[in-house]
Amino acid sequence: MNDFFKNFLWLAILFILIFTPTEGKTFSTNHPKGIWPFFLLYDNKVNILGPFISLHLNKGVKSLSVRPLFSYEISSQEDYTFFDLLYPIIRYRRFGERSRFLFFPLSDVRKDGNEKIFSFFPITFGTSEENERYFAFFPFYGRLYHRFGQKKIHFILWPLYTHMIE
Repeated sequence: MNDFFKNFLWLAILFILIFTPTEGKTFSTNHPKGIWPFFLLYDNKVNILGPFISLHLNKGVKSLSVRPLFSYEISSQEDYTFFDLLYPIIRYRRFGERSRFLFFPLSDVRKDGNEKIFSFFPITFGTSEENERYFAFFPFYGRLYHRFGQKKIHFILWPLYTHMIE
């Protein structure tokens, strides 16, 4: 047998394995169609190249993932949106009126009702739920409200002077 015939035979076997569905004629979670890890089709989910490319459509929830580059999920029923780009470098989360954007590890932008927070390390400023404005330039000076589980935090040249009220 020459090399061309051997290569052609292996290629034909691989082609048959990839494009031949597994047992079962219906799309169900018990009987996915396709050949893992190249391609699998479930009721409402498609996986390509194992877990690297994934598409999921289910009762108002849509998600697309191309790992490790990005993932995106949106729900019209529960009103949320998730987006990750080069996780954990860039993250965005939205739940109804609340939203949060993170640029790891330096930036954090949040909005939750009346509370608004902007941080670009080492600077943080925002407005608390009671509309109290605050500012911090870590570790030199800062006055924070309703952060880190405390009602009020005031510091000067942290950790030399720190005053916290629970």
